[in-house]
Amino acid sequence: GPNYVFQGIAVTSTVCRPMQVAIRLLCIVSGLSSDDQMGSCLSEPTVEAGAESEAAVPSGKGVGQGGLEKIVLRHRGASAEIYLFGATLCSYRTSDGREHIFVSPGAVFDGRKAIRGGVPLVFPQFGQPAMSMPQHGFARTSVWAVKDIQNLMEAAYAVLELKDSPETRNAWNHAFMLQYEVLLTSASLQMKLRD
Repeated sequence: GPNYVFQGIAVTSTVCRPMQVAIRLLCIVSGLSSDDQMGSCLSEPTVEAGAESEAAVPSGKGVGQGGLEKIVLRHRGASAEIYLFGATLCSYRTSDGREHIFVSPGAVFDGRKAIRGGVPLVFPQFGQPAMSMPQHGFARTSVWAVKDIQNLMEAAYAVLELKDSPETRNAWNHAFMLQYEVLLTSASLQMKLRD
């Protein structure tokens, strides 16, 4: 798919037919460019004695702006925040504390309107060709379920899921199940949306 670079973050995406959604976003801050190099970021050096322990502040659920639930991933000084509303990634900080994700100062965290900024998930339409559903589809205004959160030596990751429901079928009469995987290492953030 097309490759983009935005403020030092490389993004690769592939979009298929709605029933065969395969969006793959890889955001790499460390300048890695190929899939082989991105995979190698999981082979990190072992934390030396005396280094800050990630076990002290594990990844997990929390409450964000507007009282909305979120997941905070933490790994060796890096962090990422994903709101369950829209599965919107609203923060990615590298271990140097630098924020890499823009969220509009005018973003409303009310659980009704899509969060303005961050990394939104657009499904099942881009724009508003079908007026029966919101602009950019309903995934970014749906509450996603948490399927898994793990803190591993190599990474922290979370898996979120969105399935068809009576509400989604009113707008788009198709069965679907999306899984959104977010993997954080000290050197990278990887996001994958699978059907």
